[in-house]
Amino acid sequence: VSAAAAAGHSEPADAGKGDTGTTSPCASHNGSQHGRRPTLLRAIEGLFANDPINLYNPQHRSVVQRFLRLLLQARELLQDNAEAELALIMPPDDLYHLYSLFDAAFVRSTARRRVARSLTLPLSPADAPGSTLLAIGTASSSSGAGVERAAPRGGLVVFGSISMDLLASMDEYPKTGTTKKATSFMPCPGGKGCNEAVAAALLGVHTVMVGKVGTDNFGQVLKNKLQSHGIDIKSVEDDKEYQTGVAMIITAKKDNNKTTIPCLSANNHVGDKQVDCVRDAFDKNRNLKLLLMQLEIPMDAIVKAAEVAQAMRRHVVLKPSPLAANDVDKMPPALFACVGTLLVNEYEAPLLLGWKNRLPLMCLRDCREAAVALHQRYKVSHILVVSTHGSVGYFHNERVTVAVPPMRVKVKDIIGAADAYAGGYAAALLYDLKPYHALVWASACASLSTMSTGAQDSMPTYDRLREFLAEHGVRLDSRLDS
Repeated sequence: VSAAAAAGHSEPADAGKGDTGTTSPCASHNGSQHGRRPTLLRAIEGLFANDPINLYNPQHRSVVQRFLRLLLQARELLQDNAEAELALIMPPDDLYHLYSLFDAAFVRSTARRRVARSLTLPLSPADAPGSTLLAIGTASSSSGAGVERAAPRGGLVVFGSISMDLLASMDEYPKTGTTKKATSFMPCPGGKGCNEAVAAALLGVHTVMVGKVGTDNFGQVLKNKLQSHGIDIKSVEDDKEYQTGVAMIITAKKDNNKTTIPCLSANNHVGDKQVDCVRDAFDKNRNLKLLLMQLEIPMDAIVKAAEVAQAMRRHVVLKPSPLAANDVDKMPPALFACVGTLLVNEYEAPLLLGWKNRLPLMCLRDCREAAVALHQRYKVSHILVVSTHGSVGYFHNERVTVAVPPMRVKVKDIIGAADAYAGGYAAALLYDLKPYHALVWASACASLSTMSTGAQDSMPTYDRLREFLAEHGVRLDSRLDS
């Protein structure tokens, strides 16, 4: 079939008929290549006609490579109609697993480079409105870094925790009732709010931090660290009654995981005074466009700050972390009514949805389903579900769902990766990137942060982010704008 298509052979008069006898979507098109279109589409459709192809199975590699070659031909032939016609023959969920084929060996192969500079396929899944986009790209010399250097159009306020992380590393977790030596110990500036503020500031965004620390040494160290990154700390209060928050973090090399035990202290006493600081910051500086929050401060203060931001027409990004099952009922509907972007991981999404038997989410298909379900339940327009399998963004206003595969890096430390993601996403929005392009930025920031130890010390700068995107062959495809 491919040979006939390549030779430009025309189909018989009934070639526009599918196997069911219905008219092919290609049949109405004019042009010299009219006969090739049904041939190519039938060839692609034939790959999925029998048993479903397991895109994770190496034995199916040759079939999928054939599919990609045919797909490239189809895109060239169908041009503007490619999206509509491929949507009719391509099982939507398979697109979410295509990226898994691009392992290190395949990326280096000429077959990958022959596919296309970018594979971006909008389609209409039955279970979600709008279109779905899967972006797999290789860099061109002119746009490898994603965007040209430009000043952000505004700044943000981070309302959240400021803590000192006490990090202990070990080969594997000790069993209950046993003692095991750590391989290293290091105090590091942390706290989810503080981390996210640093992540945004390093990307060149004007950042205002609102929160509390104690009058102890940890508090002074943390304030100095924030200030060294150019972050406005006028709204960081010294609490004379409570100590600075700390988090005891144990990382285990064997399973590349971590356990965190936070002691919130001063963070737990953030209240109305700090909410007033949020209001004042937005009131005095109209260029502060966004409010970024987490759940390491009291819920009452979070809700009030979200209401203030919404009333002042600022975009609210909420990362509901840390989140336990009993925390879900404490999150009032009034909070979600103010949130513009909800950012959750593979554990938090099922908790918010009450999916007790699906914790954690196991693949991008689950993440996509959770993103749509979260929008339907909480009516938040932008939903981001981040996992080790990649991230999915559901953007209701733009009527698209975007899946971004994880970037392959050598992981040294995962502490602060989620905070780098949140700060990177917020910064990208302030650089005027589209929400689905911001997803790529955020993924790159999170990947970069895992390549060195510590939360804030591993956050990427703007220039390092551009270099990383270029090194990994990632570009932001303008076709995603349509």
